[in-house]
Amino acid sequence: MSSGFGFSGGTSRCFNEWQIFLECYTNAETSRPSDCALYADDYLECLHHSKEKAKVSKIKAEYLKKLREGSIEELTIKKNSIPEALNLIEKK
Repeated sequence: MSSGFGFSGGTSRCFNEWQIFLECYTNAETSRPSDCALYADDYLECLHHSKEKAKVSKIKAEYLKKLREGSIEELTIKKNSIPEALNLIEKK
């Protein structure tokens, strides 16, 4: 949240990225708003995790492809592990 307040009353998780973007955007030395595009991307990624989700989706697709081909064995994953949390594997 750009207000800087999270749901629990503290600083929101993306407030730092928002401040960096805002500092760039309002800086007198910034000649074009497009100069701050990388900071805007960082802020939006922090909010929505769209690049992270796309990467996880590609990893999962490649894993399932190799599993079908038989070139790798099925992984044994501990409950509540990172691959399970990212939905890389099916929960049983």
